Amino acid sequence: IKLTIMAKPAEFLANYSILDSWPTAYAAFQEARGDIRSLVRSRLLDAAKRFSASRAEATSPPAASSMNPLVSLVEVMTVASYCGFLDRSDAVVVCDALVPGFVLDGVKTVGTLSWTHKDSGPVVARQLATQLTKQPECVCYNLEGRMFFFDCSP
Repeated sequence: IKLTIMAKPAEFLANYSILDSWPTAYAAFQEARGDIRSLVRSRLLDAAKRFSASRAEATSPPAASSMNPLVSLVEVMTVASYCGFLDRSDAVVVCDALVPGFVLDGVKTVGTLSWTHKDSGPVVARQLATQLTKQPECVCYNLEGRMFFFDCSP
């Protein structure tokens, strides 16, 4: 929508007629939002696959640094979900791609602490997908302990 100065009433009236047709604008917004969601899903899925592949090639555990790709990926997933660009089904697909990396790194949650890495990886991924879509602001990854926490209480 082009913004105009009120000194030009003809342009203002022309733009007003565009604003008057909000259903069309809304449909365009929904289409753009769908395109953004598709792009976000694709990019997150690629990043998740790269993370898991990099962990398969690694010879040592990940460095305890904020530069760890999982930390950044989780932050981006959280923001994408919070903004409505990552729904439950897309979160499941992306998190499932993280399972091999979770298994290799031994990523856990409080509920999977006593489980084997192989058994806990898929469960951690599904818990992450659920929390990303229910309460993304409560997702916290502790890099040093390689654990996800999903508690919002202070």
